[in-house]
Amino acid sequence: MRDETWKSLVTAATAICGLVGGCSDATQKAAPIPTPASSTLPTDSTAAAKQAILAGYSGMWSDYEKDELTANWEHPTVVNHATSKALLSLDESLAADHHFGWIGKGHAMLHPAVVSMTPSTYPTAASVMDCADLTNFLKYVAATGALKDSAPGGTHLVQAQMTFKDGVWKVSDITMGQPGSC
Repeated sequence: MRDETWKSLVTAATAICGLVGGCSDATQKAAPIPTPASSTLPTDSTAAAKQAILAGYSGMWSDYEKDELTANWEHPTVVNHATSKALLSLDESLAADHHFGWIGKGHAMLHPAVVSMTPSTYPTAASVMDCADLTNFLKYVAATGALKDSAPGGTHLVQAQMTFKDGVWKVSDITMGQPGSC
């Protein structure tokens, strides 16, 4: 254990010497400082970032589906994966459904893709495009269980802005096209 601590100290000292200079030649040769091969994010890290972004986007839909079962706007689950304008929009939708006595049932079929990440290394913002099929995610009258109307859900072009906040990817802005927009 003592040898490992000593080696750690020598490695740290060597790293500092390499960065600021002024150390003896013998100290610098003790442990060379590794240099990164590239300044870009490795492919596997990019794939992991995209996967996390898409998990946040899908999480927002899953949370919204749960909230729609009761039109829960006072304590929404969607706060876990939505923030800013998107959270306000989803809360307003839930409040309106609650006011009119509607609930949502079913599941959205998602086909999202990450179209951009900013910055490209260790992103904190991203854009997602989706053609969300809402054919099986419909509004019902809560008191009777009847469909609100006979219009099918259809497919909708969805553009979502994502933000990395509190260690989680969240939808910060969302725009949804009319049925049949994709």
